[in-house]
Amino acid sequence: MEATKNHAGSHRQAVSDRLEQLAMTRQLPTSNSPSMRRILAVLAKESSLDGHQIAERAHCTFTYFENQCRHVLMAEGLIHISAYRNNHHGPFVPVYSLGPLVGDPPKKPKKLDQLARSRDWKFRTGYNEARKAARRLSRPDPGTN
Repeated sequence: MEATKNHAGSHRQAVSDRLEQLAMTRQLPTSNSPSMRRILAVLAKESSLDGHQIAERAHCTFTYFENQCRHVLMAEGLIHISAYRNNHHGPFVPVYSLGPLVGDPPKKPKKLDQLARSRDWKFRTGYNEARKAARRLSRPDPGTN
């Protein structure tokens, strides 16, 4: 557990150091830019939003949020990943909240395989193979009149 905390801390420090190096060579967005302030205002108003929802409400593109703003705001401890939301058409989506991370970061769930998806569908729809077979057998034979 201690190694995970040290790894998270060292990764955060590495990201922060890299941002400082890049800031010396080119201009990077800061948390004081208008778009970053809009993102923080959106998260202050509504908590637990994914990247697409944040970008839509803050009037910026998802690519801009995902590739630039998210890294800067997370490195400064202004936002954090609070959970992962199930995405039915792809990988799990991170959900962001305002403020620094308290405690351990949420673990990203493993991808569901076809068997797990089938099991979930059968549970949700009430599908039952035995009941289906009983219905099929209870029907009159189409060959007899």
